[in-house]
Amino acid sequence: MRATGILASTPVTPRADALEQLLGDLGRSKNAGHLEALVAIGKSIVDALFGGDPNGWRNGGRRDPNYLRLERHPNLPISHTKLYLSLRVYELCNQHSFVLDCPQLTLTHIVSVLPLQPEDQRRLLTQASAERWTIRRLQREVARASTQAPRTGRPRTPPVVKTLRRTLATDDAFDGADALLGLAPPTARELLDACTRIEQELAVVRRNLEAAASNRPMTRILLVHPSRPYGLRVQRELRAHGYSTCLANSCSEARTRTALQPACAVIDVVQTDGDGSALAQELESYGLPCILIGTPDTQNFSGVATETPIVETVSGLLPLRVALAKTVGVDPPGRSLLRYQASDSK
Repeated sequence: MRATGILASTPVTPRADALEQLLGDLGRSKNAGHLEALVAIGKSIVDALFGGDPNGWRNGGRRDPNYLRLERHPNLPISHTKLYLSLRVYELCNQHSFVLDCPQLTLTHIVSVLPLQPEDQRRLLTQASAERWTIRRLQREVARASTQAPRTGRPRTPPVVKTLRRTLATDDAFDGADALLGLAPPTARELLDACTRIEQELAVVRRNLEAAASNRPMTRILLVHPSRPYGLRVQRELRAHGYSTCLANSCSEARTRTALQPACAVIDVVQTDGDGSALAQELESYGLPCILIGTPDTQNFSGVATETPIVETVSGLLPLRVALAKTVGVDPPGRSLLRYQASDSK
């Protein structure tokens, strides 16, 4: 029987030392990959940043200022993927603590049900444990239980379009700016952090709009990666080489993004709501070419099992650009990657 004590509350670390102590704790557990270890990592983050209250993480999510400080810390000893995954897994196990007493349930079982509503998570995990479901059986049930987007004949308007049209573009959107001078310092710092994040988001929005407004031919690809900062960096770099990259931060989001008709999907093997290799097989069955990417330790992650070659992107995007040129059949302007690869192999 698995120990459930890791879900119990612990004293909150003083704010001044919480981040440094947390970084040390994460460094000591950076090689952990099994379920209990990942839950312990998520719990230590919630204790340090949210006072031990899972609702603090649930309400703020990846845009919470405390989470962003940790994610962007230069000494963060684990990947952004593992950081986010540990919190999602801890959140689920906090809601459904019985899973830690079910030896039949592995980390991959837990990850597979993350996209579902809590009641569906509990129902399927209970059945999976009682009937000893395989991962593929559970993933089929998850796909069946997932809420399908309404088929109205037209795609949903992205929230960013509504933000630009209904909020930022209104005449009074920035009225009262002088009143900000009278704010208390803590409130001013909080809003300043929000402004910094918004400026970064708007820079991406502007680049995408400029690309959409231009007549330059671009090859559209889909990047499925749980880390938004990483996705934005790849999007920025690949644009210079003739690729328009649409981003998805989960397997479920990737399925909806296929409506944009990308020429290829680039999928990180480790996802927060499923197995990247299984998603690649699914999309390829629909005729969409896929490229799997990952890190050198991806094969050691207990939630991943794939025989497909993985393109490593740790040292840069050149290997990915080579794979894209071969898969999509497009040699973007500038350096000829296919000729580069041929000469490099001689």
